[in-house]
Amino acid sequence: SSGINAEYGDLDQQLLNKEDKPQQLLDLKLLLVLFCQTLGGYELNVSKLYRLLINLYQKYCDSLQSQWKRKFKEVFGKDNYSPLTVDSDLQLQQLMGCAYHVLDKADIAKFPVNLPFSKLVPDIFTLMEEYIEASLQFATHLDLSQTEVDDLVRKSTNELLTKTLNSCLIELIKERKLVLSQIVQISINTSYLQRYSHCMETFVSSKTGCTVTSTQAKDLYGLKMFDNVKEEAKRQIHVKLTEKIDEFFELSRYNWTTTEVREYPSDYMTDML
Repeated sequence: SSGINAEYGDLDQQLLNKEDKPQQLLDLKLLLVLFCQTLGGYELNVSKLYRLLINLYQKYCDSLQSQWKRKFKEVFGKDNYSPLTVDSDLQLQQLMGCAYHVLDKADIAKFPVNLPFSKLVPDIFTLMEEYIEASLQFATHLDLSQTEVDDLVRKSTNELLTKTLNSCLIELIKERKLVLSQIVQISINTSYLQRYSHCMETFVSSKTGCTVTSTQAKDLYGLKMFDNVKEEAKRQIHVKLTEKIDEFFELSRYNWTTTEVREYPSDYMTDML
């Protein structure tokens, strides 16, 4: 036991300093868990090895979040930023996943239906579900209670929302190539992501089997992050509108010194309005 503890510090630093992909860290976790279980069978103290595994979990989640950042950007690149058309209730269930149960069915009288948000919204929820399942793969069998596992997964999911997804959405909104209508759609999408985000709490609970309080739920979803994104969208909408108005004035060649009184506005002013 003392030999294991003596080697722990060096092993901890070596493993945490390595640059590994999520699957490699998951494979390493499996080997270490088997090692701990074997030593535990001989009544040796392996508590520090389990602490090492918990430290590795954070490294695993950091690696996952880097991977999910690329996935979020892929979703952004493929989206057409137009309202989503759904042909049937079955298609809606398949698209929305866990968020299907929190949809306002009163807004869906009959199919086909045009939803206010674009396909980006269900795609983000799908990625969130996949992330929670991936993080849970590592969080199990670490000699932790059900509540402790739930806390680990919630903390990791919260980091994905408030750091990774937040930065990706802010970067997207600030892209110069986006036109006004696309930024407006992103703002609408963000509102619906925020509106339906509490479905993630139900999803986490269904996976960990641990019921949480509403206070914990607020901490998970990082609702302030969505407010920040919407505020940035408003700023960018203002910028685009100002640029558009300036373009109209430049094109109109408006005669500011005319002596004639016109009873109707110019075509340029009508178009601008």
